[in-house]
Amino acid sequence: MVVMVAFHRPDLSVAALERGAGLGAREPLGAEVGATSVVPTDPLYAGEQGWVEIEAHSDPEFRAEYLARRVDEIALGTVFGLETPDHGAMPGTWPASHGPAPATSMRRSGAREQGTPVASSRRSAALAAPSSPAGATTPTSSGTRRPEPPTATVLLPAARRTFLPAAVEDRDMSDNSAGTSDSEGPDDPERPLVAVVMAGGTGTRLYPASRPGREKQFLDFGTGRSLLARTLDRTGFADRTFVLASPATAERARGTVRESGHEATVLVEPAARDTGPALVYAAHRVREAVGDCVCCCLPSDHRVGDGFASTMTRAAAVAETTEGLVLLGIEPDAAAIGYGYLKPGEDRGGYHPVGRFYEKPDPGAAARYRQSGYLWNAGTFAWTPAALLRAARDSPLEPLADACERGVPEAGYDAVEAVSIDYAVLEPHAGADGDPGVFVVPATFDWDDLGTWDALDSLLGRDADDNVVADEGGSLVIDSEGCTVAAGPDAHVTLIDCEGLVVATDDDRTLVVPERRADRVGEVVAALRERGTYPERAE
Repeated sequence: MVVMVAFHRPDLSVAALERGAGLGAREPLGAEVGATSVVPTDPLYAGEQGWVEIEAHSDPEFRAEYLARRVDEIALGTVFGLETPDHGAMPGTWPASHGPAPATSMRRSGAREQGTPVASSRRSAALAAPSSPAGATTPTSSGTRRPEPPTATVLLPAARRTFLPAAVEDRDMSDNSAGTSDSEGPDDPERPLVAVVMAGGTGTRLYPASRPGREKQFLDFGTGRSLLARTLDRTGFADRTFVLASPATAERARGTVRESGHEATVLVEPAARDTGPALVYAAHRVREAVGDCVCCCLPSDHRVGDGFASTMTRAAAVAETTEGLVLLGIEPDAAAIGYGYLKPGEDRGGYHPVGRFYEKPDPGAAARYRQSGYLWNAGTFAWTPAALLRAARDSPLEPLADACERGVPEAGYDAVEAVSIDYAVLEPHAGADGDPGVFVVPATFDWDDLGTWDALDSLLGRDADDNVVADEGGSLVIDSEGCTVAAGPDAHVTLIDCEGLVVATDDDRTLVVPERRADRVGEVVAALRERGTYPERAE
């Protein structure tokens, strides 16, 4: 098998392949695909790119598509074409220098017929790979001239294009802030915006529906569209989208991306370690792929109303201007005890420094926080990769941040514990002396964290009797009110004369809890784990 790849910085890319920068790979990627050689075959062209040939033996069990997908995951380059005796040609325009194109061709669904995407903004223009004039040539090591790679006719979806970090324009950022006063605040970021959708969690508070193998972000609760797909629906503000998955959720994340109709690259962290390591890892990988940008990190299990895109864009602008860590804050409409709170400082023109974070409070404290103008922490963030990695070096995530700087982030995972980004980085850096600073942009859109059974009404609504039915309509509720009923694909629930209950059943597991105590479901999972009866892996 021969694969032709236009790699960016071939020296770095080849090294990454050889060391197995394969996002969770257990061995070097070359070994994974049976590569017999991974060598650059041409000098750089346009100052930034070069051809790399990967020759590998043919294996009846080997899917030719695998290597193309892995190259895309690692965000190292653009696959122009590959050929195997068993599978014919894969998508791409075969380089003229490699001889006639194979007669058999295969195109991925949704592939563009020709041409690179037209830049729709100054950010996307900065991201676009440089094109070469028709007929341009590149000198080879033998002194002959080889046609430039046909970047104008690549038959690949835009999601499979990896952009050049060096193509991002160098900008004097003072130009962006020169006309911006504290009273106005930043409005529009100059750097590319990258949406990072977090999809590696398990969602234990929605047990038994959400558990390993059927995590809540992949469930639709009878709506026909999963929570992850709904999250991808609101990434239109971004120039690129990545979905951050764990090894356990990676395949389901890829499947959701394919089915969603959106273009996104799935990143797979080496191990599930909560949001702290995951987001540091993502910052490093995004910076490798895109260069200088602003990461907008979105949970995949929230319900979000109109106005999200403009608010997220503003948060990105604040992150760019301040070089700080920015999060969205929601004005509480109740003294909720299931959310974390934060204390905003003075108004700096639509954003505030964060004075302090407060963990999930008791009812009395929640009431005081609400009356004092505190905000809910929405768990949605914006920062530059450089800002987060700088902050991580002054945190329990320092070993991982250092490993990222050395180009071996996988090695850093063994040295860090599971920890949330809030606890590891945001809380210690809040306050007047934080470097980088932590800021909040208040959000006015409707919002809910779909983390517990009593929150599903914000997604599904309630009927005339105040009940929520979270299945495909098979459950029956008679003379009951204020209840939430959830039945799996092959389950049925009937309630008669009940009030304020959550009844959830899936496969052979059933949960019954008062709706007002739905926040205690996590205790059930902890108890089952202690007894050794919780399914830690997909059943």
